[in-house]
Formats: sequence, C-alpha cells, structure tokens
Amino acid sequence: EKLGEYRVPPDGRPHLLGALALADDGTVYAADTVTPFIYRLEPDMERPEVFIGNPMFTSLRGLALSADESMLYVADYERGLFVFETAESRRGLPLAGPDTLNLGGIDGLYRWGDSLVMIQNGISPDRVLRLDLDESGGRIENVAPLVVAHPRFDTPTFGTLAGDDLLFLGSNHWDDVRSDGRPIDGPLPTNAVLRSPVDEAQTLVVGREMLERMKQQGRPMQLDPQAGGETDGDGEG
Repeated sequence: EKLGEYRVPPDGRPHLLGALALADDGTVYAADTVTPFIYRLEPDMERPEVFIGNPMFTSLRGLALSADESMLYVADYERGLFVFETAESRRGLPLAGPDTLNLGGIDGLYRWGDSLVMIQNGISPDRVLRLDLDESGGRIENVAPLVVAHPRFDTPTFGTLAGDDLLFLGSNHWDDVRSDGRPIDGPLPTNAVLRSPVDEAQTLVVGREMLERMKQQGRPMQLDPQAGGETDGDGEG
C-alpha cells in the first residue's frame, strides 16, 4: 500500500535514492547514489531535506543508525565508512579501525546490536563481515567474517536482518538490465538469496595475518582455533 510520496527539492541535478535507514519515530534517512547527498525526512515534513552533502563523497551506499540513534553510519563505495552525529551539529569522521582493514566497496550496511554488518563487493573476494564497535561507537575493535568467496556470489548487494540472521542477495541484475530497469535480453536470471547467522562467527582482532587470509581468492575463508576463531563462511541457501 502506497502511503505517500515525498520528492527531493528540485535543484537541476540527477538523483537516485537507494539505501534507507528508519528511526523509531518514523524519521527516514536516504542515500543518494548519484548526487552525493544524504536526505532526512521527519514525520511532519512534506519534502526531505539535505542532511549531509559533501563533495568528498563519490557514491553513497549503505546507511545504519546506532542503537540510540545518535549516530548515522554511512558507507561510501570508494572512500569507506563514516559516522555522523544525528544532532544539529551533524559532525562526522571516518570510522576508525585498523589500517589493515579495507572498507571500500561496501554496498549493504546494517546494525546488529552494537555491531555493523556490511556486504562488500568492491574488493576481491566478495565478503560479508561483522564489525564490532567500541563503547563510543566510533571505532572498530574486532571483525568477524560471516561469508567470504561463497560459490554462489556474483556481486552480492543488499539484505535485511531477521533476528540474528542476515538474509541477503548473493547476486544482482546490474549487467542484465538497461538504465531504465528493463531486461536487456529475455527473462532475468534468478538471484541467490543467502542466509548467514550473525551471532555464530567468533570475533577476531584484525591483523595482517587475518587480512592475508581474507584476500585468498576463490574459496571460503578458513580459520583454525589457534588463530582466534573459526568459520567456514559457507552460509546457507
């Protein structure tokens, strides 16, 4: 059921709203993937307003609110993860973390408890990670690989959290449709929908040894207990 329509203010620029984050009071945050703005639509607004606009951004993708909704986490496809205050100050900084952790190429971003879950398809291999944050919410303390180099991956994109499970698209139709969304040639292939428990992977301190393991091409990540944890990264169809 369509409840309403809220258009961004006309400014002569192209716009394509993608990821959304919904606050408890009904406020909606939306990322513009073409013109790098983040819009905010409060329940009493007729049009969304520009909440964040910065020329440093390239292609805004995933959004996630902190548990208390005081911070908005933003994924820029090329520049990585940022965190902004949702208060009037709207101050923002890159999300701090180990230098060895590559945060480029993130599409989907979701909050699970005090952690972030990200779907990363802009690096090789494609992967899904859980990032455990410190008490301030401004720094990554640990990382837990959930799914890495799954055999059904073909540029995984977005998903949703259902309790402690992440349900997500393991593939996409970007190469199969025109710019208006119509198929290029015949019926679209079936996208794989995968399920990954978020709470089962053990958290690991990010280090160079783990980074090298995560770079292994073409097979799921394997960690032994001596390295601090283990996961098969297979997910479930």
